Amino acid sequence: MSPKKQRSIVPLMLRLPADLHRKLAQDAKKNDRSLNAEIVEQLLRPIRQEEDKKRIEMVAKEAATSALNQFLNRVDFQPKRSTKGE
Repeated sequence: MSPKKQRSIVPLMLRLPADLHRKLAQDAKKNDRSLNAEIVEQLLRPIRQEEDKKRIEMVAKEAATSALNQFLNRVDFQPKRSTKGE
């Protein structure tokens, strides 16, 4: 079995409605990209946005936890212990 050349780009035959093709072609021209590059960019955009959102949420959670811990350390917070009968 001969080794196959690995490709990082996969060709794809795609059928589009004419008005969508026209819109993508206009966007490509406006963004100074090929039609193919424009389609790839528009397909990747929501994926990148979701990845960015997850990264921002993680950083925000870490920052909030760190700020809370710093605050609690400064005020020497001790959790209130409940006593029976209260």
